[in-house]
This record gives sequence, C-alpha cells and structure tokens, in this order.
Amino acid sequence: MSRSFTKWFLKLLLFLAVSSIIYLSTQKSLAEISSHSAEVLNALQPSWLLASLLLSIVYRVVNACGWTFVVRALHHPLNLGTGVKIWLISETMRWLPGSIWSYGTRVYQGTKLGMSKTKASISVTVELILTLTAWAISALLALGFSPLGYEALRLLSFSNLIFGLSVMAIISGILFYVIYKQPESRIHQKLSSMLGDLILTLRERPNLGILISTLGFFTLLCVFNALGLYMVLMGLAFGNYLLADMVVVNSLGFLAGFFVLAAPGGIGIREGFIALCLSQIIPLQVAVLAAILFRLVQILSEILCLLPFLPELLRRNN
Repeated sequence: MSRSFTKWFLKLLLFLAVSSIIYLSTQKSLAEISSHSAEVLNALQPSWLLASLLLSIVYRVVNACGWTFVVRALHHPLNLGTGVKIWLISETMRWLPGSIWSYGTRVYQGTKLGMSKTKASISVTVELILTLTAWAISALLALGFSPLGYEALRLLSFSNLIFGLSVMAIISGILFYVIYKQPESRIHQKLSSMLGDLILTLRERPNLGILISTLGFFTLLCVFNALGLYMVLMGLAFGNYLLADMVVVNSLGFLAGFFVLAAPGGIGIREGFIALCLSQIIPLQVAVLAAILFRLVQILSEILCLLPFLPELLRRNN
C-alpha cells in the first residue's frame, strides 16, 4: 500500500468518523426535515437574513484588522487599509482544497511590503493561533451562561462520557499516526512549520501587549459573529433564545470545521455540528435550515467583500 494512499485513506476515515457521529445523532429525526422545511421557509423573514448579511460583511472587514495588529506586534509597520485588503483577498482563497493558498498569498504579499518571508509566515501562524484561542475562549465563557451548557452537563452520563472519550481517542490516534509516522504528510509539515514559527516568534520578541489586545479583539468578534446566527434564527421565527447559546454553538462549530482537514473551509462539518447543537433547543428541521442559511450568508459576505478588488485581480491575472 503506497504512502499517498494511506494518507488519503486516513483523512477520509477521519472525515467519515466525524460525519457519522453527526448523522447517527440526528438520524431519527431526518425524515421530519423534508416534511416541515417548506412550512419553515414560508415563515422566513428576509429582512433578518439581510441584517445577518450586513453584520457578516462588517465582521469580515473588522476581523481583517487582526492580521495587521499581529504584524505590528512583530515590529513591522503596516498600513491598516493595505493589511485589510490583503487579508480579505487571501481568505477568500481558502476555499481551494488544502487551505494553504490563503497563507501563501499573505506571505507573498507581505514580502512585497518589505517583510522577510520568515516574519510574514510567522504573522500568519500567530494570527491563526490567536483566532483559534479566541473561539475556544468565547465558547467556554458563554457556556457558563448558556442553557445548552447546563443540558450538556445533565446528559453527561458515564456511558456518554466513555463513548465521547473513545471517539476522541480514535481520532487522536489517527492524527498521531499521520503526524508522527508520515513525516511527508501535509499535517506533519504544517504543524512542524507552526512550531518553528512559534520559536521564531519568541526570538522576534513581539509586543505582548498588542498580542493580548488582539486576542481580546478576536474574542469579542466571536461574540459579534454569533449575532449573525441569532439573526438567522430570528428570520426563522425562533429567536427567543439567549445569545450565549449562539456563541457556544457557533464557536464549537467553527472549531469542529477547522480541525476536520478533509473539508475545505470546514464546509459540511461546521453546518452539521451547528445543526446538531441547535437541535437540542429547537426542531431539527429549523436547526438544519439555520445552519445552511448562515453558511450561505457567510459565503455571500466573502464574495461581496472581494468584489471591490476583483478588477485588480483580473488585471494581474492578465
């Protein structure tokens, strides 16, 4: 068996494992979705979807400032407008399989702005770590105020705990094999690169005050982003829930989508996870529609944010 086939098979197995968990958790109610979706869509209020779209656009533009803050923390002056432009263009590229294009684009553009390739690469790694940490912090903080958190603790029986730990052990085992037994794998190379960048970051003596402020900035944006999901639920006439619920669901959905590397942009996994969590407090068909609509809103916001730069990109391509 070739190593390339082994890598492909293990990635597929990881993807199927996560997908199966989501499916098995919801299969009893899947038949209800088709019969009730039309009724739910008839009650849809487009004004709330438009509000969610506008919020998502604002979120993307403001979130794009974070990379500039990280670059400045690494002692390189970067114009805020230029940094936002580079981030918006590169992040749209992440829909390409492998999600390496967004990082490559920022590294390439950073070198054109006078940064060394090493510093440009470091900036992307640090921003990624701060972003993931912010999503985790927002989920943990909101969990204490969310009825979903209380429900999860109530349902955490011994058998559920063993099942969850078993699934985590299997997934961790697969990742361990790929990372340490397949040194030529993309996962191994990416993690090795990130570790190297972290070591180089410490040598750069970054401005810790700016980095801590940027982490807080990203955490607040995670809450702001959850408002978009809340607005989608309002549009489906199911908005009488705490914002803390949406923060927990949205944050965990983002993290789940990120760590399943076989799904570009976390597509499918993030929606399934959000629908699974929301189905604990609202009907499953509404949860599925909300997750899909929220993804569509976010994709549309990415496209709209890219449109102002499209003529320039086409000229460069020609």
